[in-house]
Amino acid sequence: MLAFTACTPDDDSTGDDRDKFTGSWTCRDSNITTGVTDPLYSVNISKVGIDDTIMISNFYNLGGSTFVKAVVSGTSVVIPNQYDDSYLINGSGIYSNSEVKLNYSASLGSSMNNISAKYSR
Repeated sequence: MLAFTACTPDDDSTGDDRDKFTGSWTCRDSNITTGVTDPLYSVNISKVGIDDTIMISNFYNLGGSTFVKAVVSGTSVVIPNQYDDSYLINGSGIYSNSEVKLNYSASLGSSMNNISAKYSR
């Protein structure tokens, strides 16, 4: 008796790691510094160019015309140091179970907030 089994990949990879990050998300920010959890707000993530870069609009709920660029590798995302609406932003996160979880800092002058954010659909 012969038995055949077929293997299928465990992920829904399309070949572009950014695909799982793109689209509209609902975000919940929790300020680790102050302990305050902010109301839900929307963000949109889109691809930039043909490499590993994404753009997050309305990051930190600063408005739809504000953007943060991030670099994706597999399920990880890194936000390099950059200014968005006068805030110095940097951080990192991971895509898991159809959610994006980010930890980042947002500094404005001498004031710095450490944020834990969860993006869900």
